[in-house]
Amino acid sequence: MKAVLSTDDEVEIIGPVIKKTNEGLFISRREFDAVMNGEAVRISMDELENAKFPDDIEDQIQRAFDDSLTQIKQAWNKLNNLGE
Repeated sequence: MKAVLSTDDEVEIIGPVIKKTNEGLFISRREFDAVMNGEAVRISMDELENAKFPDDIEDQIQRAFDDSLTQIKQAWNKLNNLGE
Protein backbone atom coordinates (compact mmCIF):
# COMPACT_ATOMS: atom_id res chain seq x y z
CA MET A 1 0.00 0.00 0.00
CA LYS A 2 1.32 3.40 -0.86
CA ALA A 3 0.47 6.68 0.77
CA VAL A 4 1.67 10.27 0.66
CA LEU A 5 2.42 11.69 4.10
CA SER A 6 1.64 15.26 5.11
CA THR A 7 5.37 15.97 4.50
CA ASP A 8 4.77 14.99 0.82
CA ASP A 9 7.02 11.92 1.26
CA GLU A 10 5.72 8.80 -0.47
CA VAL A 11 5.75 5.72 1.73
CA GLU A 12 5.01 2.09 0.93
CA ILE A 13 3.46 0.37 3.91
CA ILE A 14 4.60 -3.25 4.22
CA GLY A 15 2.48 -4.26 7.21
CA PRO A 16 2.14 -4.04 10.96
CA VAL A 17 5.22 -4.44 13.13
CA ILE A 18 5.41 -8.02 14.41
CA LYS A 19 7.49 -8.77 17.50
CA LYS A 20 8.21 -11.98 19.36
CA THR A 21 7.42 -11.79 23.07
CA ASN A 22 7.43 -14.32 25.89
CA GLU A 23 3.70 -14.75 25.33
CA GLY A 24 3.98 -15.29 21.57
CA LEU A 25 3.78 -12.90 18.64
CA PHE A 26 2.72 -9.30 19.18
CA ILE A 27 1.15 -7.51 16.21
CA SER A 28 1.23 -3.76 16.64
CA ARG A 29 -1.86 -1.73 15.86
CA ARG A 30 0.07 1.55 16.00
CA GLU A 31 3.38 0.90 14.19
CA PHE A 32 4.02 -0.24 10.64
CA ASP A 33 7.05 -1.44 8.72
CA ALA A 34 7.43 0.66 5.60
CA VAL A 35 9.82 1.81 2.88
CA MET A 36 10.45 5.52 2.42
CA ASN A 37 13.08 6.96 0.08
CA GLY A 38 14.50 3.46 -0.43
CA GLU A 39 15.06 2.85 3.28
CA ALA A 40 13.26 0.51 5.67
CA VAL A 41 11.50 2.55 8.35
CA ARG A 42 8.85 2.18 11.02
CA ILE A 43 6.06 4.67 10.98
CA SER A 44 3.37 5.31 13.54
CA MET A 45 -0.36 5.61 13.14
CA ASP A 46 0.06 9.30 14.04
CA GLU A 47 2.24 9.82 10.95
CA LEU A 48 -0.44 8.20 8.78
CA GLU A 49 -3.28 10.24 10.26
CA ASN A 50 -3.26 12.94 7.56
CA ALA A 51 -1.77 10.83 4.76
CA LYS A 52 -3.35 10.64 1.32
CA PHE A 53 -4.26 7.09 0.28
CA PRO A 54 -5.42 5.74 -3.09
CA ASP A 55 -9.14 5.35 -3.75
CA ASP A 56 -8.99 1.53 -3.52
CA ILE A 57 -7.30 1.53 -0.11
CA GLU A 58 -9.98 -0.65 1.50
CA ASP A 59 -9.40 -3.42 -1.07
CA GLN A 60 -5.64 -3.10 -0.59
CA ILE A 61 -6.02 -3.42 3.19
CA GLN A 62 -8.14 -6.55 2.84
CA ARG A 63 -5.61 -8.17 0.47
CA ALA A 64 -2.71 -7.23 2.75
CA PHE A 65 -4.55 -8.64 5.77
CA ASP A 66 -5.23 -11.91 3.96
CA ASP A 67 -1.56 -12.17 2.90
CA SER A 68 -0.35 -11.27 6.41
CA LEU A 69 -2.28 -14.11 8.03
CA THR A 70 -0.32 -16.65 5.99
CA GLN A 71 2.99 -14.94 6.83
CA ILE A 72 2.13 -14.79 10.52
CA LYS A 73 1.28 -18.50 10.60
CA GLN A 74 4.56 -19.35 8.84
CA ALA A 75 6.55 -17.16 11.27
CA TRP A 76 4.77 -18.73 14.26
CA ASN A 77 5.46 -22.24 12.99
CA LYS A 78 9.12 -21.41 12.34
CA LEU A 79 9.57 -19.83 15.79
CA ASN A 80 8.04 -22.88 17.42
CA ASN A 81 9.64 -25.49 15.12
CA LEU A 82 6.25 -26.72 13.95
CA GLY A 83 7.05 -26.94 10.25
CA GLU A 84 4.58 -25.83 7.59
